[in-house]
Amino acid sequence: MGWAFMTDPATGNVGLYDEPVGTGDPADPDSARNAPLNNPAANLAHLYWHILLDTMEVVSDTVVSINHSAIDAAAGSLAGDNVVASDFDANGNLLDWDIGTHGLGYEPLVLIAVGQAMITPGYLVQVPGSVNGSARYVSPYVTVNKVFLREFQSRGATGLAGVAIDYRVLVFKRQPAADGTGQLIDWNPTTGELRLGEGRFSNKRRYLQVVPGGTPFGLVYGRTIDLKNGAYRLARADGSTYDPVPATTKTGVWFGSGQFATDTLTYGNSMAYDGAWTPGEILEVQAP
Repeated sequence: MGWAFMTDPATGNVGLYDEPVGTGDPADPDSARNAPLNNPAANLAHLYWHILLDTMEVVSDTVVSINHSAIDAAAGSLAGDNVVASDFDANGNLLDWDIGTHGLGYEPLVLIAVGQAMITPGYLVQVPGSVNGSARYVSPYVTVNKVFLREFQSRGATGLAGVAIDYRVLVFKRQPAADGTGQLIDWNPTTGELRLGEGRFSNKRRYLQVVPGGTPFGLVYGRTIDLKNGAYRLARADGSTYDPVPATTKTGVWFGSGQFATDTLTYGNSMAYDGAWTPGEILEVQAP
């Protein structure tokens, strides 16, 4: 058995793969040794590349800086007939940050990273600097023309300073349709362009690349998050983990009714993640 690069004019398939078995006619696209060509889904372990798989063409790779404003401490709340200082509340001020125009006319796949961490919905981008402080979260979303970050906030007994955060935004384009020429391999020696699968692939386009240490982007095969002790642990693109909730974040209760000057706010155990989860296999990638 060996590796093969083959086309099938009957199906329009093009593939590069290891032969799963050594039986069958090497020139027959439907032979057992060429099974990955016309049945790629059942032979993923043998594939290096196939025209039917999305090769994730990179439309843009940009860094956008957002100047997030300061967050005030929590507002007062009512306890019986008395107004007391609230330990924690949610700020209802939602902010939508426009971080790019892709103009594709459909909602594309987008990856966004902060530093060496790829963000997920509700990602904590600014942690408290003191016990029971405020925090800032973002969730990415796309429209048919734009990429946005929606910011929402929680507020504690202490506020949060304004901060400028750089977001790396990677936008991907869908694979184009076959051009109808019937040319499964087309090489232009003048331009150096190689087109495969009736123009569905071209070496002149930018595609996501699999590389060792391709942070900050990584595609996790298994879970990307674990929950323990009321907090969460995230998988980084390089296989390490990140605990957004700091150990200084603690539960707090009023000693007494919380209505008198002699009452005190007593802090309990840390609310930080205290589990031992590690992520599974991660495919490390980077933009070309």
